Amino acid sequence: MKYELRWPPNGREVDVWLDELPTERLTTVDPEPITFPANVLCSERTAALSQWFPLNVNRYGLLGGTFVPHREAVFLLHLPVPVVDALSPYQEPYRRPGLPQKFQAAVVDGITHDLTTLPCGSLYLRAAAHDVVGSSQVGFKMLSMSLMDLRSLPGWDGAVVASGDWFVPPLR
Repeated sequence: MKYELRWPPNGREVDVWLDELPTERLTTVDPEPITFPANVLCSERTAALSQWFPLNVNRYGLLGGTFVPHREAVFLLHLPVPVVDALSPYQEPYRRPGLPQKFQAAVVDGITHDLTTLPCGSLYLRAAAHDVVGSSQVGFKMLSMSLMDLRSLPGWDGAVVASGDWFVPPLR
């Protein structure tokens, strides 16, 4: 289910997909994971987030995937295969599918921002998009932190999503 959150007065827009991914932004997943120690047991979940901040330089990003649990005490992060834009920054569309290499380290930093809460299993980041001008490393780090906070909530419903308690602001 998709939720569209709009938080005035600054015009922040966040779209949340629970138990599904935005089909128009699916990417190829790198088969070689990045491995981290883990110790938290969780259930399987699929979610995606997109954010847009009209009054901030960290404007746009989209990230989503599926977490598949397993019994081993390890967290496997499968990033999207890096995308190379064939268009110049001045050509439309400005919002493009994929995750460029320059944002991948920020996504890893955000996903692993709290190593004590990493779940035992594999996270396949299969949905990603960026803006050629309005995306940033900071924006993708905050977006990936929010995705992990959302994933860790015990229950998912409209009230929990609308509360925004799981959302990490870009200037935190």
